Amino acid sequence: ADTGIGMDAEELETALSRFGQVGHTMTRDHQGTGLGLPLAIELAKTHGAITEVVSAKSKGTRVNVDFPPTRVSSRQAPQHLPQPRLTVV
Repeated sequence: ADTGIGMDAEELETALSRFGQVGHTMTRDHQGTGLGLPLAIELAKTHGAITEVVSAKSKGTRVNVDFPPTRVSSRQAPQHLPQPRLTVV
């Protein structure tokens, strides 16, 4: 999630299309090719993930990518995770 500019529905549709860039090209503050979101979503989809994009103008954008457990790890999770250690010098 971010607290950036956010997008309305039309801008979000543009951002989700390949090479889609939101904002006027002469006044845009952010650079890019417009491939980030579409590429990430396609890559996640090839791994069976479900992607959700929620954006609100002037509030920010949240992208959730949920992978099925079989794609996250082929090993079983350990029964007991070691406690983190803190060393102060």
